[in-house]
Amino acid sequence: MPLAPCQPTLDVASSPPCCASRKIGVVELALLWTLLGEAPESTSRELLDKVAQTQAPLSLSVRQLNRWRVKWQFNRRRGRPRGRAAATTPGRDEVVQVTPRLSFVGVHLLAHWLAQHATFDPVVVPLQQAITAYQQSHPGEDFALLHHREATLRRRFEALFFAPLFGLERLTQFDTHEHPLPTLLGRGYHSSTLNQFLGQLERLGADEALLPVLRPAQLGSLAYVDGHLIAYGSRLPMHKGKLTMLGRMMAGSQAVIAHHDAG
Repeated sequence: MPLAPCQPTLDVASSPPCCASRKIGVVELALLWTLLGEAPESTSRELLDKVAQTQAPLSLSVRQLNRWRVKWQFNRRRGRPRGRAAATTPGRDEVVQVTPRLSFVGVHLLAHWLAQHATFDPVVVPLQQAITAYQQSHPGEDFALLHHREATLRRRFEALFFAPLFGLERLTQFDTHEHPLPTLLGRGYHSSTLNQFLGQLERLGADEALLPVLRPAQLGSLAYVDGHLIAYGSRLPMHKGKLTMLGRMMAGSQAVIAHHDAG
């Protein structure tokens, strides 16, 4: 007995479980279903751009598209989508350029290396000894440096140590220039705080305690470089320079002189 040909049943997941709405027809819904199935992780705006490039553009808003995605369970994960460049893994021969989140990364690495070798510990010990000696010789004196903890002494000395590495030439630039002291030491310092710290160190006479630590073991001749501005005096006409004398811009030269202990 010949069998009657049976009609193949359609897969439930191969068609959208909805009917045509008042604004969108069945063909447009099928197109939208296909695009969502191909790229479920795409954003709604990216899907609308793909729909606009097809032959049957839809007048569909992002809110309406999101409703269809919820109904069809095509929701994407929360958060911003990762870019294509971030998803690709670079090869071995490709150059990867990384933008650090911290400024002055080299100074942070240097500070980490100095902390591993306990470089600033020899500075804190003589300072504490000088504070104890000053308190014994001046029992009536009282200022902030006499009550500093070990961590406070180390952090303030490190702030003075790292300032030239940040391009800070004067202490007043701590208030006007951006520097990574909060990420380097855990807190930032103003110029008034460091000026007070330096003044109290001078009042304490900490130079005698710090010289044996800061001075190298094999000491040679010490010298410092000084700059001098020498103005030209002539009756002949000369071009104006950058030297100021008695309110006038004068021609001159800039001399750099190195001085040692003998002059």
